[in-house]
Amino acid sequence: SAGRIMDLVDDETIMESSEGRLGFALRGGNLEAGALDIKFPDVGFIDVDFDVIDFALDGKQQLKGRVVSQLNDIALIGQLALPGMDDTSGQFDSDIRLGGSLADPQFDGGFRLSNGLFYYAPVGLRLEDVNFTGKLEKRDRGTLEGQFRLGQGIGTINGSVLFENAEQAKLDLDFSGEQLLMINTSNFKMLTDTDINIALSPGRLDINGQVKVPSAHLTPSNLIINTVNDSEDLVIVKSHEQESKTTAETSAKTEVFGNLEISFGEDVNVKFPGVDTDVTGSVTYDWSGDPIPLANGNYYLKGMVDVYGPRLEIANGSIAFPGVRADNPLLNIRAQREIFGNTQIRSAGVQLIGTLKRPVVEAYTVPV
Repeated sequence: SAGRIMDLVDDETIMESSEGRLGFALRGGNLEAGALDIKFPDVGFIDVDFDVIDFALDGKQQLKGRVVSQLNDIALIGQLALPGMDDTSGQFDSDIRLGGSLADPQFDGGFRLSNGLFYYAPVGLRLEDVNFTGKLEKRDRGTLEGQFRLGQGIGTINGSVLFENAEQAKLDLDFSGEQLLMINTSNFKMLTDTDINIALSPGRLDINGQVKVPSAHLTPSNLIINTVNDSEDLVIVKSHEQESKTTAETSAKTEVFGNLEISFGEDVNVKFPGVDTDVTGSVTYDWSGDPIPLANGNYYLKGMVDVYGPRLEIANGSIAFPGVRADNPLLNIRAQREIFGNTQIRSAGVQLIGTLKRPVVEAYTVPV
C-alpha cells in the first residue's frame, strides 16, 4: 500500500511512496523467485526481479535477474548512507544484471550519479556538480570515476572496489584537484591542492600523496575550552564481560600505513586575540601501523603576539618534526621587541622551547 518514509528524529516526511509490490515464490522450501517494485511520486522507482532457474542439492542454484532504479532525488539514500550530512541531492540511475548462484551471486552493469550535492555544515564542506559513473563486473569487482566542484576548484575521483564478500571489501580511491575549498566557515577558510590515494581494506587503511595549502585563514574568536572532570571519589568497576569487549575492540582496530606530505604556502595565517602569525613549511607524515605517524619536516611562524602587555614580534619561530611522533613536535618560538633608551639591554622577549607535551616558557633579554 502507499505510505511515507519518516525521519523519526525530526518527525518529517522524507519521501512518499505509491502502491508497490513485494513478492517471492518458494518451492520445496527453496527460494524460486522474487520481486520488489516501488514507485516514489515525482522522484522515481526501484524495480528488482530475479528467478532461480535451476535447483541443485549442493546449493548452487542458478540466479538470473535485474535491478533497475531511477531516482530524481537521492535525499533518502543520502540520509540513510550518510546520516551526518546536512544536505544531499542529485539523480541516481542503475541497471545491474544478476547472475551466478544464490550462494555466489554475480553482478554486471552500471550506475550513475548526476548533478549531485553533498553539504557538511560543521566545516562548510560543499561538494557541488558531483557527477560520476560506476561499473560492476566479474562478479566481485567494480570501478568508478567522476568529478566534483569545491568552491571554484574542480576535483576528480577515480577508484576501484573488490568485494569477494561483505566482510572482505577493498576500496581504492584516487582523489585530486586544485584550489579546492575544503573548509569554509566564518572562522576558518582553507584552499588545497590535493593529490592523494586512499586504500581501505579490513583492518587496514593506506594514505599516500600530498596536500598543499596555498591559502588558509584561521580566525577563532574564542579558544577557551570548558572541561568537565569526574569527582575524585568516583570509582569505575568493569565486569569481566566489559573487559573482554574492550580487549576485542582494541585488538580489532584499524592499522594505518602510508606517506603523506602536508605543506603550507605564503598565504596561511592564524589570527586570534593576542596572536597574528603566518605559517609556512612542509612536513611529511609516515604511518607504519600506528594511527599516530612519525613526522619529518618543519613549520615556520612569523608574526606578532601580545605577551604580558607589550606587542612582540615572532621573527623565526619553528615547529620541528625531526622524525618524531606527530603529536609531540619540538618547539622553538621566540617573540621579542627592541628596547630603546636602555644602554644595558638591546631587546627583550619570551621564548617557548621544549616539546608540545612538555613546553617551557621563559623570559629573556639580549644581552643576557
